[in-house]
Amino acid sequence: MMSSSWTRPPSVDYPRVWLTFEARDLEETGNDGHRTVKYRVQDLPEDRVDDAIAHMQTHFLRGEPMCSIVGLFKDPVALAEFAELWRSIAAQRCAVVCFREGSDEIVGLNMLTVVSKNDPKEQMFKSDGLKLMYDCYVGLLKQSDIFGRYGVDHYLSAWGLSVHPKYRGRGVATELLRARIPLCRAMGLRLTVTLF
Repeated sequence: MMSSSWTRPPSVDYPRVWLTFEARDLEETGNDGHRTVKYRVQDLPEDRVDDAIAHMQTHFLRGEPMCSIVGLFKDPVALAEFAELWRSIAAQRCAVVCFREGSDEIVGLNMLTVVSKNDPKEQMFKSDGLKLMYDCYVGLLKQSDIFGRYGVDHYLSAWGLSVHPKYRGRGVATELLRARIPLCRAMGLRLTVTLF
């Protein structure tokens, strides 16, 4: 669905851990009632793409205000189109996922994608809600003239950031965003853009 002239440099190993951090665990222990554990933000492995899509359909589409208001989480056409979109994004090997040490449960993820100046300008969607969301997103980016303003041919963007509800309040989203810094440096990208 999404096509890009950009490809991940072969010199950047995959999958790669971009950062680690400590945050509260799910279990309450210790004097203060909280135990910390290590979390890691890494490339989304190919064998976890289906799990990541299921996470995004369950948590992101319900929780992100515009997606929720438009009702994308209950639109079967939008669900299928988002799955295809996220699958094509995962193929770029830029999406990042957060895991808790000792667990393979998805804590959170950011469906990162590289947008290129020479990419096709229009995406065709059947879902009216997804069309509306896409038109708003692309309209804001066109107004911003990212390529002209910053003099770049590629930049890192995203099609959703989500943290599993039981892991919220631990700074996971901040760390998912922070992982863009080493990722961009390693891949030679000078700019990252996101809309909230």
